[in-house]
Order: sequence, then structure tokens, then C-alpha cells
Amino acid sequence: MALVTWTGSGDGLSWNDAANWDINAVPSVSDEVIINTNVNVTTDVDITVVSLNLAAGTLTGTGNTTWSGNFTVEENASVKFSGETQAFGSGTSFQGLGLVELESGIFNVDEDLTINTKFTNKSEVKVKAGKKLNLTGDSEISGSFEVDENASLELIGLTHTFAAGSDFLGLGTVDLVSGELNIEDEVSIKSKFKSKSKVKVKNKFKLEGDSEINGSFEVDENASLELIGLTHTFAAGSDFLGLGTVDLVSGELNIE
Repeated sequence: MALVTWTGSGDGLSWNDAANWDINAVPSVSDEVIINTNVNVTTDVDITVVSLNLAAGTLTGTGNTTWSGNFTVEENASVKFSGETQAFGSGTSFQGLGLVELESGIFNVDEDLTINTKFTNKSEVKVKAGKKLNLTGDSEISGSFEVDENASLELIGLTHTFAAGSDFLGLGTVDLVSGELNIEDEVSIKSKFKSKSKVKVKNKFKLEGDSEINGSFEVDENASLELIGLTHTFAAGSDFLGLGTVDLVSGELNIE
């Protein structure tokens, strides 16, 4: 195992330029990597390392790239996915006070993945069958999620915001495990939705798949929670307040 540090002595930008690294070789599967310079490092090749500490600057994936390893993104640093398709190896994780941002392209979750940084989605995330995407830091969503059968998107802790452009579909589950979910614009969830925590609805929130609720909803004036089609279950712990409307448009509502 080797410790590899970015120097930028090559072209100063490319992950795949060996001259940019202190060992004059591109980091590989057995390496621990440090980038501590305020620079935008770009990659269009796979990154497979033991760990990477991004202490400053930005690391941007611009091609069809697979990421494997434990990535620490420090405050004021960011990992960005921009264009093409991003995939992730088994055991990959992101943590730290920085930002992981999907700007464009497709973000494929082919293995269980935990993102314990702030996460923003402006494009398309696909959570494959049987897999789990855990968002355990703050998140801001203005893109789409396609959650396959037996797959799940889990929102855990802190604050999650669904803004304009948010869209959720597929036979899997969107699960608010803990923390707070803010609905800032009109949002539709066509997947199954589960909530064990607090949802604040500031616009129109449509649940068009099955839902299981044992958390709280605060529905602002002129806002609405619309239950559409299939089966909706309000279990112990369900609570609804605010000056807005809870509207059973169609389907069945079970009060457990």
C-alpha cells in the first residue's frame, strides 16, 4: 500500500497524467490518495483506490467512470459527476463535510452506496434492482430517481429538499428513515413511499404509489398532500397539521 499525493507537475489537471503524482504513476487499487491543492482535477477513466482524501478543490468525472474506494470530501471540496455514466464498485462510500454533486449524465447505483456528505442531484439517478442508496447528509434534489424493484433510496438524518424538477419512479421504495424532508415545489413520487419522520409540504406533493406513513406532515397554507391510486396506510405515529389540504384523490386509505 502506497501513499500517493497530487503535485500537479504534469498538465496540472488530469487524474490520468502520471506526472501529476509524486510517485510519477497514476494511483491504483492498493493506494491511499491525497489531493490537497485547490484545483479542478478531471478524470474520464476509472478510479480504483483504497481511499482518497480530497482536502481542497474539485474532482470531476467527465466520462464513463467507475469509482471504487472510500472517498473523504473535506469542507469546501467537492466531487462532481458531469456527463456520461458514473458507476460505483462494491463497498464504495463518500463521507465528509464537502459536496457530492451530479451535474449531468447518469448515476448508476449497481452496488449498495452510502453518501455521507451533502448530495445534490440535477440529473438522473438509477438505483438498480435489490440495491440501496443511502443519503445520510443533507441533500438537494432537482433531478430524477428511477428506483428498481426491491431497491431503495433511503433518506437518513439532516435535511432533504425536493425542489422543482424532482421526479421519482420505479417499483422500488423511497424511504424517509429520519431527518426532515422539505417539498419546495410540485413533486410526484410514483414509487412506494415510506416515512418515519417529518415532511414539510410547501407546494403540491403527490404520492402515486403505495405509501406507509408513521411520521408527521406539516402542510402549509395553499399546499397539498395528494394520495393518488393504490393503497395508503396511516399507522401509529402519523400526524398531520398545517393550513393546507390532505386529499385522498383515488385508491384506498387504511387507518391502522
